[in-house]
Amino acid sequence: MKTENIRVLLIDDDDGAREALKFYLEEVEGFEVVAFAGGKKALEYLRKWSETFAAVLLDYVLTPQMSGDQVLAEINELFPKLPVIVFTGMDREGGVQTLVKGAYYFMARPLNHVELVNVVKGFFEQDDFLNQLAIDSRRITNADLTL
Repeated sequence: MKTENIRVLLIDDDDGAREALKFYLEEVEGFEVVAFAGGKKALEYLRKWSETFAAVLLDYVLTPQMSGDQVLAEINELFPKLPVIVFTGMDREGGVQTLVKGAYYFMARPLNHVELVNVVKGFFEQDDFLNQLAIDSRRITNADLTL
């Protein structure tokens, strides 16, 4: 799979962690990463460019201006098909709650980069498969099936 076609939105208020993850995803995996420190600016950007992203990578514990919980809720409301992968240092029970609230996947810190990449690639491949299935279905529907 060509990872240069995978574009993700990264939201993390920890400058060092955000830059390290961005570097890894871009330089090692070949992803395109757009990164923000806070939820408000990320959501403004997402409203304009949502169709271009394969996934959102969200630090669940953000600054008081806007919590990860608020960001997750807004993304789910505005872009219900866009998967949000949540990561945080909270315990597993807190992570399960993010799934209940609509996260596609939860990861505890410290992040396992290989697992994160596999989750994003897996969704990207699933989305490609579903798109191809829809195209094939339209072809069959539009085909002359008389014998």
